[in-house]
Amino acid sequence: MAVVLNLPRCVHFPKLKHLCLQDVRIKDKYFIERILSNCPVLEQLILGSCTWDSIADLCIYSPTLKRLSITQPPCGEININAPSLEYFSYTRFLLFNVKHLRVHDRLFKALALTDDHLLLKLPTFHNLSDLVVICSYPSSIDRALLRLFQKSPKLESLVFHNGNDCRSNEDHSWKLNIMPECPDIVSGLEHLNVLEFIEFFGDPWEMTVAGSVAAVGYL
Repeated sequence: MAVVLNLPRCVHFPKLKHLCLQDVRIKDKYFIERILSNCPVLEQLILGSCTWDSIADLCIYSPTLKRLSITQPPCGEININAPSLEYFSYTRFLLFNVKHLRVHDRLFKALALTDDHLLLKLPTFHNLSDLVVICSYPSSIDRALLRLFQKSPKLESLVFHNGNDCRSNEDHSWKLNIMPECPDIVSGLEHLNVLEFIEFFGDPWEMTVAGSVAAVGYL
């Protein structure tokens, strides 16, 4: 059964590094925030099958958190601010109705290292109209990004932010494969009317995307 965890409002765990809340009934919407603010060295947080009484949103802020696992979160918005995060596990899709989405190219790196089974399970983002891809590495158009295009049937605006400056990053160890010619690259972009590169460097994949989308008259 879900157990109600009653802790004092003033609680401090200065050395706690691993915290697991499993089958806990949470009634206070600020409970998680209060716990995290009093765990200054926390590295791992597990929220497993918790019950959220009249709680819609979840806010997780921890500058030290490295591993985060969530199952059965509340049904509202989940806000995660964890700059040191290295591992994130989530058992259900939470972005079905999103309209504006910002993703880091690390996501596509991670997906590129998996098999096709995970990509086939990617949900359809029926309402997604604006997509911003934050680029920080030498990249190329990868099958994971193309899959996201295909699962976003109403995408109207696509922005690559911070460009693809290979001059400032010489690590090509995981450089992704440029995909085939224009039909594959523009698949799923039938409604696109805005394509923007912030800090355009003219790298081959940038030129390929811009040329291919323009060639079929989508812009």
